[in-house]
Amino acid sequence: GGSDVTVQNAYGDSALILAAYNGLEEACIKLVDQADVKALDSNGDTALLLAAGNGLEKACVRLLEQQADVNHINNSGFSALLSAATNGHGQVVTQMAAAGADVRHVSPEGSTALILAAAKGLGDACRALVQAKADVNAMDADGVSA
Repeated sequence: GGSDVTVQNAYGDSALILAAYNGLEEACIKLVDQADVKALDSNGDTALLLAAGNGLEKACVRLLEQQADVNHINNSGFSALLSAATNGHGQVVTQMAAAGADVRHVSPEGSTALILAAAKGLGDACRALVQAKADVNAMDADGVSA
């Protein structure tokens, strides 16, 4: 028998979560079929949320195929879509939206993914969010919109 890829360390990190966190796309793809795609680390992150934040498009496809929760919110109030958007990964934003991600989810500070991506000047992510029907008129707690 091989190794048990569902084992988690003291921080809740499984092999899949560590691969996603470290941006190791091929490792994610190899692990996804045997791993628990719903496992959480100590920050409440899933492999999908971490892969999305790192722009791992192929890994995100495989995780979604294995029923990873596209709308899971971590301990910081971030979803996979919000993480992808704030890191400028427009193609992953499109993937998350197509999989049913909530484009209106707001960060704990009250900002939408579009507001955060626009504030950082992340054009690809902004275009992907607008195409996904994000509310271009939404305002954060300070009355700032995208």
